[in-house]
Amino acid sequence: MGVRIRWRGLELPLRVRVDAATQTDTYGRFVAEPFQRGFGVTLGHLLKSMLLGSLEGNGACSFRIKGLKAGADSVPHVKENLDHLGLNVKRLRVRLNGQEEAMLKAEVDGKDEMLASDFVPMDGVEILNPDLKLATISDRGKVGLEIRIRKGRGYRLAKELSFPDLAGNEVPVDAFFSPVRRVECSVESTRVGKMTNYDRLIIQIWTSGAMSPEDALVEAGLLLQKHLNTLVQLSDIGVEVPMEDRESALDSADAEHNRLLATPVSTLDLSVRAHNCLVSANIQSVGELVVRTEEELLKIRNFGKTSLKEIGKKLGDLGLSFADGGSGAMDDDSFDEDDDEIGEDDEFDVDDKDDVDDKDNEQEASLSEEN
Repeated sequence: MGVRIRWRGLELPLRVRVDAATQTDTYGRFVAEPFQRGFGVTLGHLLKSMLLGSLEGNGACSFRIKGLKAGADSVPHVKENLDHLGLNVKRLRVRLNGQEEAMLKAEVDGKDEMLASDFVPMDGVEILNPDLKLATISDRGKVGLEIRIRKGRGYRLAKELSFPDLAGNEVPVDAFFSPVRRVECSVESTRVGKMTNYDRLIIQIWTSGAMSPEDALVEAGLLLQKHLNTLVQLSDIGVEVPMEDRESALDSADAEHNRLLATPVSTLDLSVRAHNCLVSANIQSVGELVVRTEEELLKIRNFGKTSLKEIGKKLGDLGLSFADGGSGAMDDDSFDEDDDEIGEDDEFDVDDKDDVDDKDNEQEASLSEEN
Protein backbone atom coordinates (compact mmCIF):
# COMPACT_ATOMS: atom_id res chain seq x y z
CA MET A 1 0.00 0.00 0.00
CA GLY A 2 1.53 3.28 -1.10
CA VAL A 3 -0.77 5.70 0.76
CA ARG A 4 -0.56 5.65 4.55
CA ILE A 5 -1.96 7.60 7.48
CA ARG A 6 -0.45 7.18 10.94
CA TRP A 7 -1.60 8.53 14.28
CA ARG A 8 0.53 8.14 17.41
CA GLY A 9 2.32 5.23 15.82
CA LEU A 10 -0.88 3.44 14.72
CA GLU A 11 -1.83 2.74 11.12
CA LEU A 12 -5.24 4.16 10.22
CA PRO A 13 -7.50 3.30 7.26
CA LEU A 14 -7.35 5.93 4.54
CA ARG A 15 -10.75 5.40 2.94
CA VAL A 16 -13.58 2.93 2.41
CA ARG A 17 -13.63 1.33 -1.04
CA VAL A 18 -16.91 0.34 -2.68
CA ASP A 19 -17.09 -2.69 -4.95
CA ALA A 20 -18.77 -0.95 -7.88
CA ALA A 21 -18.99 -4.17 -9.93
CA THR A 22 -21.46 -5.76 -7.50
CA GLN A 23 -23.18 -2.67 -6.08
CA THR A 24 -26.97 -2.38 -6.45
CA ASP A 25 -29.71 -0.33 -4.82
CA THR A 26 -30.04 -3.00 -2.12
CA TYR A 27 -26.55 -4.54 -1.89
CA GLY A 28 -23.12 -3.10 -1.27
CA ARG A 29 -19.67 -4.52 -0.51
CA PHE A 30 -17.24 -2.21 1.30
CA VAL A 31 -13.55 -2.65 2.12
CA ALA A 32 -11.57 -0.62 4.67
CA GLU A 33 -7.86 -1.07 5.47
CA PRO A 34 -5.43 -1.12 7.17
CA PHE A 35 -6.38 -1.60 10.82
CA GLN A 36 -4.14 -2.64 13.67
CA ARG A 37 -4.57 -6.35 14.37
CA GLY A 38 -7.86 -6.90 16.18
CA PHE A 39 -9.34 -3.51 15.32
CA GLY A 40 -11.07 -4.89 12.22
CA VAL A 41 -13.02 -7.48 14.23
CA THR A 42 -13.95 -4.95 16.92
CA LEU A 43 -15.15 -2.29 14.48
CA GLY A 44 -16.96 -4.90 12.36
CA HIS A 45 -19.00 -6.12 15.33
CA LEU A 46 -19.89 -2.55 16.35
CA LEU A 47 -20.99 -1.53 12.86
CA LYS A 48 -23.01 -4.72 12.39
CA SER A 49 -24.87 -4.04 15.63
CA MET A 50 -25.57 -0.44 14.58
CA LEU A 51 -26.71 -1.45 11.08
CA LEU A 52 -29.16 -4.11 12.22
CA GLY A 53 -30.52 -2.60 15.40
CA SER A 54 -30.09 1.17 15.46
CA LEU A 55 -30.94 2.67 12.06
CA GLU A 56 -34.30 4.40 11.72
CA GLY A 57 -36.74 2.84 9.30
CA ASN A 58 -40.40 2.03 8.70
CA GLY A 59 -42.36 -1.11 9.39
CA ALA A 60 -45.85 -2.55 9.68
CA CYS A 61 -46.95 -2.77 13.32
CA SER A 62 -50.64 -3.74 13.05
CA PHE A 63 -53.37 -4.63 10.56
CA ARG A 64 -57.13 -4.81 10.40
CA ILE A 65 -59.46 -6.87 8.19
CA LYS A 66 -62.98 -5.67 7.55
CA GLY A 67 -65.51 -8.12 8.92
CA LEU A 68 -63.07 -9.87 11.26
CA LYS A 69 -64.67 -10.71 14.58
CA ALA A 70 -62.72 -10.33 17.83
CA GLY A 71 -61.07 -13.60 18.85
CA ALA A 72 -61.62 -15.26 15.46
CA ASP A 73 -58.73 -16.99 13.69
CA SER A 74 -60.24 -17.33 10.21
CA VAL A 75 -60.68 -14.32 7.93
CA PRO A 76 -63.80 -13.97 5.74
CA HIS A 77 -63.05 -14.66 2.03
CA VAL A 78 -59.31 -15.18 2.77
CA LYS A 79 -57.62 -18.59 2.58
CA GLU A 80 -54.78 -17.65 4.94
CA ASN A 81 -55.43 -17.75 8.66
CA LEU A 82 -54.72 -14.76 10.89
CA ASP A 83 -51.15 -15.80 11.76
CA HIS A 84 -50.20 -16.41 8.12
CA LEU A 85 -51.75 -13.10 7.12
CA GLY A 86 -49.71 -11.37 9.84
CA LEU A 87 -46.48 -12.84 8.44
CA ASN A 88 -47.36 -11.47 4.98
CA VAL A 89 -48.07 -8.04 6.45
CA LYS A 90 -44.65 -7.97 8.16
CA ARG A 91 -42.98 -8.50 4.76
CA LEU A 92 -44.36 -5.22 3.44
CA ARG A 93 -41.58 -2.68 2.73
CA VAL A 94 -42.58 0.99 2.86
CA ARG A 95 -40.75 4.33 2.81
CA LEU A 96 -42.36 7.24 4.69
CA ASN A 97 -41.27 10.69 3.56
CA GLY A 98 -41.78 13.26 6.30
CA GLN A 99 -44.36 11.24 8.24
CA GLU A 100 -44.14 9.40 11.55
CA GLU A 101 -47.11 7.11 10.88
CA ALA A 102 -49.47 6.20 8.05
CA MET A 103 -52.49 3.94 7.63
CA LEU A 104 -52.51 2.09 4.30
CA LYS A 105 -55.87 0.95 2.94
CA ALA A 106 -56.71 -1.57 0.23
CA GLU A 107 -59.95 -3.15 -0.94
CA VAL A 108 -60.35 -5.83 -3.61
CA ASP A 109 -63.53 -7.28 -5.08
CA GLY A 110 -63.71 -10.11 -7.59
CA LYS A 111 -59.98 -10.84 -7.59
CA ASP A 112 -58.05 -14.01 -6.74
CA GLU A 113 -55.44 -12.28 -4.58
CA MET A 114 -54.53 -9.04 -2.86
CA LEU A 115 -51.16 -7.46 -3.63
CA ALA A 116 -49.29 -4.57 -2.04
CA SER A 117 -49.96 -2.61 -5.23
CA ASP A 118 -53.67 -2.63 -4.34
CA PHE A 119 -53.16 -0.06 -1.58
CA VAL A 120 -54.65 3.35 -2.24
CA PRO A 121 -51.77 5.74 -3.16
CA MET A 122 -50.88 8.27 -0.45
CA ASP A 123 -48.68 11.37 -0.50
CA GLY A 124 -45.38 10.72 1.21
CA VAL A 125 -45.80 6.93 1.18
CA GLU A 126 -43.89 4.68 -1.21
CA ILE A 127 -44.45 0.90 -1.49
CA LEU A 128 -41.07 -0.72 -2.16
CA ASN A 129 -42.33 -4.24 -2.94
CA PRO A 130 -45.65 -3.72 -4.79
CA ASP A 131 -45.66 -7.33 -6.05
CA LEU A 132 -45.89 -8.73 -2.50
CA LYS A 133 -48.83 -11.11 -2.14
CA LEU A 134 -50.75 -10.29 1.02
CA ALA A 135 -53.73 -12.63 0.79
CA THR A 136 -55.37 -15.27 -1.40
CA ILE A 137 -59.04 -14.49 -1.97
CA SER A 138 -61.54 -17.36 -1.93
CA ASP A 139 -64.73 -17.25 -4.02
CA ARG A 140 -63.60 -13.86 -5.36
CA GLY A 141 -65.17 -12.11 -2.39
CA LYS A 142 -64.77 -8.54 -1.21
CA VAL A 143 -61.89 -8.00 1.21
CA GLY A 144 -60.70 -4.80 2.88
CA LEU A 145 -57.33 -4.50 4.61
CA GLU A 146 -55.72 -1.68 6.60
CA ILE A 147 -52.08 -1.68 7.73
CA ARG A 148 -50.53 0.74 10.21
CA ILE A 149 -46.98 1.83 9.28
CA ARG A 150 -44.67 3.53 11.79
CA LYS A 151 -41.15 4.86 12.04
CA GLY A 152 -38.88 3.10 14.50
CA ARG A 153 -35.54 1.42 15.11
CA GLY A 154 -34.54 -2.23 15.23
CA TYR A 155 -36.99 -5.02 16.07
CA ARG A 156 -39.92 -4.51 18.45
CA LEU A 157 -42.30 -7.15 19.79
CA ALA A 158 -46.00 -6.42 19.39
CA LYS A 159 -46.43 -6.27 23.18
CA GLU A 160 -43.76 -3.55 23.36
CA LEU A 161 -45.61 -1.25 20.95
CA SER A 162 -48.15 1.27 22.21
CA PHE A 163 -51.45 1.87 20.39
CA PRO A 164 -53.51 4.62 22.05
CA ASP A 165 -56.16 4.39 19.29
CA LEU A 166 -56.11 0.62 18.67
CA ALA A 167 -59.41 -0.54 17.16
CA GLY A 168 -61.19 -3.62 18.53
CA ASN A 169 -60.43 -5.81 15.51
CA GLU A 170 -56.90 -4.43 14.89
CA VAL A 171 -54.16 -7.05 15.24
CA PRO A 172 -50.69 -5.91 16.46
CA VAL A 173 -47.65 -7.64 14.91
CA ASP A 174 -43.93 -7.72 15.71
CA ALA A 175 -42.28 -4.87 13.80
CA PHE A 176 -38.92 -4.90 12.06
CA PHE A 177 -38.13 -1.25 11.39
CA SER A 178 -34.50 -1.44 10.25
CA PRO A 179 -33.92 -0.72 6.54
CA VAL A 180 -30.98 -3.17 6.72
CA ARG A 181 -31.96 -6.80 6.25
CA ARG A 182 -28.60 -8.57 6.47
CA VAL A 183 -24.97 -7.75 7.30
CA GLU A 184 -21.85 -9.89 6.92
CA CYS A 185 -18.43 -8.82 8.22
CA SER A 186 -15.15 -10.60 7.58
CA VAL A 187 -11.52 -9.78 8.33
CA GLU A 188 -8.49 -10.65 6.21
CA SER A 189 -4.78 -10.00 6.62
CA THR A 190 -3.31 -7.10 4.67
CA ARG A 191 0.14 -5.60 4.15
CA VAL A 192 1.62 -2.30 5.27
CA GLY A 193 5.15 -1.98 4.00
CA LYS A 194 6.85 -5.28 4.83
CA MET A 195 4.45 -6.13 7.65
CA THR A 196 1.47 -8.40 6.94
CA ASN A 197 -0.15 -8.51 10.38
CA TYR A 198 -2.77 -5.82 9.73
CA ASP A 199 -6.54 -6.20 9.29
CA ARG A 200 -8.65 -5.63 6.19
CA LEU A 201 -12.34 -5.23 7.07
CA ILE A 202 -14.94 -6.34 4.50
CA ILE A 203 -18.58 -5.41 5.11
CA GLN A 204 -21.48 -6.67 2.98
CA ILE A 205 -24.84 -4.94 3.46
CA TRP A 206 -28.27 -5.92 2.14
CA THR A 207 -31.13 -3.41 2.55
CA SER A 208 -34.87 -3.35 1.91
CA GLY A 209 -34.50 -0.52 -0.62
CA ALA A 210 -35.70 2.13 1.84
CA MET A 211 -32.04 3.18 2.21
CA SER A 212 -29.01 2.50 0.03
CA PRO A 213 -26.25 0.30 1.53
CA GLU A 214 -23.79 3.20 1.28
CA ASP A 215 -26.07 5.58 3.19
CA ALA A 216 -26.74 2.86 5.77
CA LEU A 217 -23.00 2.48 6.42
CA VAL A 218 -22.56 6.26 6.73
CA GLU A 219 -25.51 6.48 9.15
CA ALA A 220 -24.14 3.61 11.27
CA GLY A 221 -20.72 5.27 11.39
CA LEU A 222 -22.27 8.56 12.48
CA LEU A 223 -24.24 6.86 15.27
CA LEU A 224 -21.09 5.16 16.48
CA GLN A 225 -19.20 8.46 16.39
CA LYS A 226 -21.93 10.20 18.42
CA HIS A 227 -21.69 7.56 21.14
CA LEU A 228 -17.90 7.68 21.27
CA ASN A 229 -17.90 11.49 21.49
CA THR A 230 -18.88 11.20 25.14
CA LEU A 231 -15.56 9.48 25.82
CA VAL A 232 -13.47 11.82 23.68
CA GLN A 233 -14.92 15.18 24.73
CA LEU A 234 -16.38 14.31 28.16
CA SER A 235 -17.49 17.71 29.53
CA ASP A 236 -18.04 19.28 26.10
CA ILE A 237 -21.05 17.16 25.12
CA GLY A 238 -24.49 18.56 25.73
CA VAL A 239 -23.52 22.22 26.15
CA GLU A 240 -26.50 24.24 24.98
CA VAL A 241 -26.24 27.60 23.25
CA PRO A 242 -29.04 30.03 24.21
CA MET A 243 -31.40 30.66 21.32
CA GLU A 244 -30.98 34.40 21.88
CA ASP A 245 -27.28 34.13 20.98
CA ARG A 246 -28.05 32.31 17.76
CA GLU A 247 -30.74 34.78 16.73
CA SER A 248 -28.49 37.76 17.42
CA ALA A 249 -26.04 36.36 14.88
CA LEU A 250 -28.65 36.46 12.14
CA ASP A 251 -27.96 39.63 10.20
CA SER A 252 -31.49 40.52 9.16
CA ALA A 253 -34.27 42.71 10.53
CA ASP A 254 -36.97 40.95 8.61
CA ALA A 255 -38.99 38.60 10.85
CA GLU A 256 -39.84 36.17 8.04
CA HIS A 257 -36.20 36.04 6.97
CA ASN A 258 -35.18 35.34 10.56
CA ARG A 259 -37.68 32.52 10.72
CA LEU A 260 -36.20 30.93 7.62
CA LEU A 261 -32.67 31.26 8.93
CA ALA A 262 -33.67 29.61 12.22
CA THR A 263 -35.18 26.62 10.41
CA PRO A 264 -33.40 23.37 11.45
CA VAL A 265 -31.67 21.62 8.55
CA SER A 266 -33.40 18.41 9.67
CA THR A 267 -36.67 19.81 8.26
CA LEU A 268 -35.28 20.30 4.74
CA ASP A 269 -35.99 16.64 3.83
CA LEU A 270 -32.41 16.06 2.69
CA SER A 271 -30.91 12.72 1.71
CA VAL A 272 -29.24 10.73 4.49
CA ARG A 273 -25.74 11.49 3.14
CA ALA A 274 -26.29 15.26 2.84
CA HIS A 275 -27.92 15.49 6.28
CA ASN A 276 -25.17 13.43 7.95
CA CYS A 277 -22.46 15.61 6.40
CA LEU A 278 -24.10 18.75 7.81
CA VAL A 279 -24.48 17.13 11.23
CA SER A 280 -20.82 16.08 11.27
CA ALA A 281 -19.87 19.70 10.51
CA ASN A 282 -22.17 20.91 13.33
CA ILE A 283 -24.42 22.82 10.92
CA GLN A 284 -27.81 22.77 12.62
CA SER A 285 -29.84 25.56 11.03
CA VAL A 286 -30.36 27.20 7.65
CA GLY A 287 -28.72 30.34 9.03
CA GLU A 288 -25.53 28.42 9.79
CA LEU A 289 -25.68 26.98 6.28
CA VAL A 290 -26.08 30.16 4.22
CA VAL A 291 -23.07 31.86 5.83
CA ARG A 292 -20.82 29.25 4.21
CA THR A 293 -19.53 29.29 0.65
CA GLU A 294 -19.71 26.39 -1.76
CA GLU A 295 -15.97 25.91 -1.42
CA GLU A 296 -16.24 25.68 2.37
CA LEU A 297 -19.00 23.07 2.17
CA LEU A 298 -17.05 20.94 -0.30
CA LYS A 299 -14.28 20.66 2.28
CA ILE A 300 -16.61 18.73 4.61
CA ARG A 301 -15.78 15.05 4.65
CA ASN A 302 -17.92 12.93 2.27
CA PHE A 303 -19.64 16.10 0.99
CA GLY A 304 -19.60 16.07 -2.82
CA LYS A 305 -21.14 17.93 -5.72
CA THR A 306 -24.34 15.88 -5.57
CA SER A 307 -24.99 16.94 -1.97
CA LEU A 308 -24.05 20.53 -2.86
CA LYS A 309 -26.58 20.65 -5.69
CA GLU A 310 -29.28 19.07 -3.51
CA ILE A 311 -28.83 21.60 -0.69
CA GLY A 312 -28.49 24.48 -3.16
CA LYS A 313 -31.87 23.57 -4.65
CA LYS A 314 -33.46 23.44 -1.19
CA LEU A 315 -32.07 26.89 -0.39
CA GLY A 316 -33.26 28.19 -3.75
CA ASP A 317 -36.78 27.01 -2.96
CA LEU A 318 -36.59 29.16 0.19
CA GLY A 319 -35.28 32.16 -1.74
CA LEU A 320 -31.82 31.81 -0.19
CA SER A 321 -28.32 30.97 -1.43
CA PHE A 322 -24.83 30.26 -0.15
CA ALA A 323 -22.57 33.05 1.16
CA ASP A 324 -20.86 33.43 -2.22
CA GLY A 325 -24.22 33.68 -4.01
CA GLY A 326 -23.95 30.14 -5.38
CA SER A 327 -26.87 27.79 -5.74
CA GLY A 328 -24.91 24.53 -5.78
CA ALA A 329 -25.03 24.24 -9.58
CA MET A 330 -21.27 24.23 -10.04
CA ASP A 331 -19.70 23.33 -13.35
CA ASP A 332 -17.81 20.04 -13.51
CA ASP A 333 -14.54 21.88 -14.10
CA SER A 334 -15.14 24.64 -11.54
CA PHE A 335 -12.85 22.81 -9.17
CA ASP A 336 -10.40 19.97 -9.46
CA GLU A 337 -11.49 16.78 -7.71
CA ASP A 338 -7.87 15.66 -7.60
CA ASP A 339 -6.82 18.55 -5.38
CA ASP A 340 -7.64 16.56 -2.25
CA GLU A 341 -6.02 13.32 -3.35
CA ILE A 342 -2.88 12.04 -1.71
CA GLY A 343 0.14 11.02 -3.69
CA GLU A 344 0.80 7.30 -3.77
CA ASP A 345 4.16 7.72 -2.06
CA ASP A 346 2.98 10.08 0.68
CA GLU A 347 2.98 9.10 4.34
CA PHE A 348 1.37 11.05 7.15
CA ASP A 349 2.61 10.78 10.72
CA VAL A 350 0.66 12.74 13.30
CA ASP A 351 2.59 11.59 16.38
CA ASP A 352 1.83 13.25 19.67
CA LYS A 353 5.35 14.67 19.97
CA ASP A 354 3.97 17.89 18.48
CA ASP A 355 1.09 17.78 20.96
CA VAL A 356 -1.53 17.68 18.21
CA ASP A 357 -5.00 17.81 19.71
CA ASP A 358 -7.85 15.50 18.78
CA LYS A 359 -9.51 17.89 16.36
CA ASP A 360 -6.34 18.22 14.31
CA ASN A 361 -5.97 14.44 14.33
CA GLU A 362 -9.46 14.08 12.91
CA GLN A 363 -8.65 16.50 10.11
CA GLU A 364 -5.49 14.53 9.21
CA ALA A 365 -7.42 11.25 9.19
CA SER A 366 -10.28 12.63 7.08
CA LEU A 367 -8.25 12.80 3.86
CA SER A 368 -10.31 10.80 1.38
CA GLU A 369 -11.58 10.83 -2.18
CA GLU A 370 -14.66 12.85 -3.10
CA ASN A 371 -17.77 10.75 -3.60
